[in-house]
Amino acid sequence: MYQKIKGVFERIQGFVLALIGIALALIMCIVLVQTFTRYILFYSLPWSEELSRYIFVFLMMFGLNLAIKEDLLIRIDLIDYAIKGKAGDVLYLLRNLAGLAVCIIIAYSSTSLFKVGMIQKSPAMLIPMIYVYAFVCGGFIVSAIAMVFKVIDAAILLISPKTEDGGTVA
Repeated sequence: MYQKIKGVFERIQGFVLALIGIALALIMCIVLVQTFTRYILFYSLPWSEELSRYIFVFLMMFGLNLAIKEDLLIRIDLIDYAIKGKAGDVLYLLRNLAGLAVCIIIAYSSTSLFKVGMIQKSPAMLIPMIYVYAFVCGGFIVSAIAMVFKVIDAAILLISPKTEDGGTVA
């Protein structure tokens, strides 16, 4: 059952990865158009920088869960190399639990911005800021789900029996 749920979430992450690719292409096009209009036509588009920033927020918030999935977050490798065996597995579990706590705290804290975001509009495009604030909350919710899977995997790694060469028994 766990593998099926994890498989569904991995398909969702694949969809998010596709959205991130589209967003990255879109931000590149916006910057290219802005550069062209500013230096060739001598006219600056007022909305381009704002939209680029909002797309960048989307990229960062939803790209975080993919970094979690691939273990690409910042860590001190020296500690990972120095601590092996059960102690290393415990450290891995604790690190993932701390990451899960941070994701939950930020997702919950970001909901306080929703009241302001329903009233506030962006300066150039006049879109409600709640969309940008929802990217932050949504990104950390998806990241928290990714961290839950990491915590479960770390717990399974910790309780699974080890072979003589340090691997786990299937």
